[in-house]
Amino acid sequence: MTDKLAPPNSESGARRTLQDELADVRTDIIRMAALTTEAITAGTQAFLGGDPSAAEIVIDGDDAIDDLYHRIDDQLLLVLARQSPVAADLRAVITTMRISHELERTADLVVNVAKATRRLYPHTLDPRVRGIIDQMGQQAVSQTRVAIDA
Repeated sequence: MTDKLAPPNSESGARRTLQDELADVRTDIIRMAALTTEAITAGTQAFLGGDPSAAEIVIDGDDAIDDLYHRIDDQLLLVLARQSPVAADLRAVITTMRISHELERTADLVVNVAKATRRLYPHTLDPRVRGIIDQMGQQAVSQTRVAIDA
């Protein structure tokens, strides 16, 4: 009976809406992480292969990651303004803001690698350096995936 008497914007209704909004943001974060790991892989391969056209694709693809970053940031600011989250919910919002920032920054660094690919073309890398760079790219992808899975 108390549920019928509760105002439409009761605490339980607000929390359900907050959780729905955070779920939407989580979906975007996962998408952003997937795009970022794809960019790391593609950027590393473009660099190792000395492929300026592949590097250009990586550079152009950064716009989608930037757009997601701004969308996530806007969504989280609206969550803060509308929901006034506290405790665990506030920590989730702040953590998600930091994650999106780090993913966006990672994608920007991959763009720097792609631009270096254009500058180095048509020169090739020493095989030892190629191996190290390949390992670094694989490690970056692995760490990004582990961070998102956590």
